[in-house]
Amino acid sequence: MFLSTTGTLPVAPTGFVETTEPVVIVPEFKTIDNNRISGQLNTKTQVTDTCMTKTSFDVIHTMRTSNVLQDALDTPPGYGLLLQVAGFDEIVDAVTPGEESVTYVNNVDAINNFSAVSFMDDQKFTMTNSLASGLSIDMKVGEIAKITNNVQGFLDSATPTEELNPVITLSSEKALVVSCADIMTFDGACLPLENVSIKMNEDIQELYTMGGACGLKTNFVSDYALELTADFYVDSTTFGREASNIETGNMKEIIVKIGLDETSTEINGKSVVLTMELAKTTVYTDSIDKDLLKRSVTFRLMDGANPALSIKTGFFN
Repeated sequence: MFLSTTGTLPVAPTGFVETTEPVVIVPEFKTIDNNRISGQLNTKTQVTDTCMTKTSFDVIHTMRTSNVLQDALDTPPGYGLLLQVAGFDEIVDAVTPGEESVTYVNNVDAINNFSAVSFMDDQKFTMTNSLASGLSIDMKVGEIAKITNNVQGFLDSATPTEELNPVITLSSEKALVVSCADIMTFDGACLPLENVSIKMNEDIQELYTMGGACGLKTNFVSDYALELTADFYVDSTTFGREASNIETGNMKEIIVKIGLDETSTEINGKSVVLTMELAKTTVYTDSIDKDLLKRSVTFRLMDGANPALSIKTGFFN
């Protein structure tokens, strides 16, 4: 799978995104029933609008370190393109040598369409400036952190072209395993976290008009609502915290850090720090797990003086 943030198709190996599962492109045809009254049965026919060939698929990606050798800390991580096509801005800070960083923040103005090329068994599908995508980030302790992009849009053609699969080199960066040393803090307090996930909850609209070259044939993200869901254990001292926060509507800061060392300290070129300055508790559920009270809480991530979600890699200390 190869992605481009512009209206131009990516040319391999540029734009390569490694996936953990094959991306299967299945054309979705627009068929129209046509009734023909002849006095006989079985005369209904179907016609197909071959111009309106859509597709939808998931791109599932393992999160890896950005620069484990620490020799180019302004190197974007492998998942950077997936963030960008879902509307995140990439900010590279290379002002101070040896202290470079790359940060992604959610864009609140507009999310542009993007392009993609997919290969399977020497068969090539192209999608030019017609795709839209949201994403989710899943971080569960004891497992590899992953990003999933849910892509929708139009194929340039339902019939793939024959072209040899490009030769690519897989990244040597290390997969980010969410471990007991990684942390999430809520209003400065560390939570005994089991799982945390972030979702865009995107609204994707479809545009399909007449007009040929001047017409519109694309999908786009009209809005999104960033949410974080966390599963953790509570005790008597924190039992009423979420109910109180829902009643007051107070905004709290959430920080999630993964790829830390054994002392829960960031590592340059390896760690990822996600910062959400304005998190509003919206709902929670409780259940019994291992004779303990486990709580699943959903937070709405709001924009303020800074974007709702910041994802930083590179230099930390």
